[in-house]
Amino acid sequence: VFVAAETAAFDLSILMATAVSEAAGSAWSALLSYELVFVCVGGGFSAAACAKVGAAIGANQPINAKTYAWTALTMSMFFAIFVNAPLIFIWFEWLITTFGGNMAEASKLHYLFPFMYIIDTIQFTFQGIFGGASMNDLGA
Repeated sequence: VFVAAETAAFDLSILMATAVSEAAGSAWSALLSYELVFVCVGGGFSAAACAKVGAAIGANQPINAKTYAWTALTMSMFFAIFVNAPLIFIWFEWLITTFGGNMAEASKLHYLFPFMYIIDTIQFTFQGIFGGASMNDLGA
C-alpha cells in the first residue's frame, strides 16, 4: 500500500511535469531532489519507531510498542503538516520568485510539493513501524 501510494505520487508528478517545457521539467526534478532534505524528519521518526517498537516487542510489551508506533506516526504527521509543509511551500515560493525563468514555469506544479512531502513522511514512518515489528514485507 505504501509503495503504491509513493509510486502514484511520483507518477502524478511526472505526468504533471509533461505540462511544462524540458527546461522547466529539469527545474521540477531539481525541486524534487530538494524535497529529500525535508523528508529527513520522517526518516528520523522512522528510525526512532523502528528501534522503540522493536525493543518493546522484544521485551514482550505490545502495549508500549503500540504507544511508540502511534507517537511516531502522530509526531511525523504533525511536523509534516504544520511545520515542514508550510516551510517547503514558502521556500519554493522564494526560489521561484528569486530565480524566475524555468523555475517560474515549474511553479505551475509547486502546490503538489507539500502534499507529496506529507505522503512521503507518513510512508517513511510506517516503514519504520513495520520494520520494528519485523513485518518488513508489509512495510515495504
